[in-house]
Amino acid sequence: MRAHGDSMRSDRISKVLALEALVREIVADNDTTGACRSNSAHHETFLTAVRAEISRRRGRRALFSEYDIFADPAWDIMLEMYVANATDTKLSITAVGLEAGVAPTTVWRWISVLENYGFVKRTADVSDKRRHWVYLTKKATNMLQE
Repeated sequence: MRAHGDSMRSDRISKVLALEALVREIVADNDTTGACRSNSAHHETFLTAVRAEISRRRGRRALFSEYDIFADPAWDIMLEMYVANATDTKLSITAVGLEAGVAPTTVWRWISVLENYGFVKRTADVSDKRRHWVYLTKKATNMLQE
């Protein structure tokens, strides 16, 4: 019998794999040539699809909120950061939470997890040491675009 932690880890891995397949499907639907990044019109179409997916997921989460089955916000955080990076928008950790609809303490925790995986980089704001800017790493961006 697997430990509860192993079961949770397996569930998370399954979710990540399913979400990865979803992003690939979005890319395939919006960019059959694989040139999404090289053509700004295709890139905008891709970003529009990502934004629509974020909105759809939030709606689904709201419908089933009492069941706590869509509670893992890591994917929403990464998608928000992807859109911000693609549009050259700086995001603070607080802004990521607001955009992703996630509580600040949860965002901090998940940013740390994503940073440990090498998906996120955080830097202190030079003008306000209380604020941190967060960015997707090239590793995460490349994985999202594959």
